[in-house]
Amino acid sequence: MGSKMSVARWGAIALVAGLVAFAAVLVFSHWTLPPVMRWLDVGEEPKSVDYVMVLGGGETTRPFVAAALVRAGLAQRALVGNITPDTDARDGITFSASERNCRILRRRGVADEDVVLLPGNCGNTFDEATALADFLRDDPQAEVIVVTHNFHTRRARWVFRRVLGDRANRVTFVSAPVYELSPKNWWRSDRGVQLVVGEYFKLLFYHLRYGQGIYWLAVGGLVVVVVVLVAVRRRSRERATAVTAT
Repeated sequence: MGSKMSVARWGAIALVAGLVAFAAVLVFSHWTLPPVMRWLDVGEEPKSVDYVMVLGGGETTRPFVAAALVRAGLAQRALVGNITPDTDARDGITFSASERNCRILRRRGVADEDVVLLPGNCGNTFDEATALADFLRDDPQAEVIVVTHNFHTRRARWVFRRVLGDRANRVTFVSAPVYELSPKNWWRSDRGVQLVVGEYFKLLFYHLRYGQGIYWLAVGGLVVVVVVLVAVRRRSRERATAVTAT
């Protein structure tokens, strides 16, 4: 009886503590929530490099930032990942994301011969990092700027480091802005919550899928199984002892 009351008491305490913490986050949101998005942004100051690479998505900002870097003389050529076309692009209704990026780069002053569409199909950031790694085999000393959205830079940096290894030291990540979304207001719109919270889930998934996280998950699952088996066995022994005593 005492143990049940103890569990109930601690459960109530945990619930109250959780509600208080949640209320504190809401009340002091202007202090507590901006770091949530700010932590995702690991963008750096641009420097002079050989190539600037535009990651797929975000055609309203990413290719424009890349083109500005080329025009400023900070990059010689622009690289574009060959993003897997969606249904409309395959049917010829719209341009693919890659073609849109290439067109924007050219319209913003990058010469045709300086826009390079990387071979292969890219369905995610890992594929894009792999495409860059393949491209750099013929130019291992080249330095590259990777342009992506500010909240995407941490995951992108982690992925490129996993794929490129030591060559990742020659890659700089530059943040492209997200219009009407910043660390000061991201939680005030559905789009902001979707992007920022979704990015944390994607970061976790990438650690599990491409990093060592899957092994820790397996170990954790094994520990849980062992604990359950031990608890079941102990319970069986207690029942057997009770039966014998009667």
